[in-house]
Amino acid sequence: MLNVIQDEEYTQRITREELIIGFYIKVYNIDRDSIEIKNNLFKDTNNLDAQRAYFKLAYYTL
Repeated sequence: MLNVIQDEEYTQRITREELIIGFYIKVYNIDRDSIEIKNNLFKDTNNLDAQRAYFKLAYYTL
């Protein structure tokens, strides 16, 4: 039996913002290729971590 917890593929550290945005992308079935920069849902935030997480997960969805 494969121990997923010990699998290195699933042990990458992500920030809280990356997790939240990742869930958002999955729940709403957003295709990463359909996301345009001008449609950045988090562009009005001053939180750089949220903006970084958005751009990271927009192109590398969970």
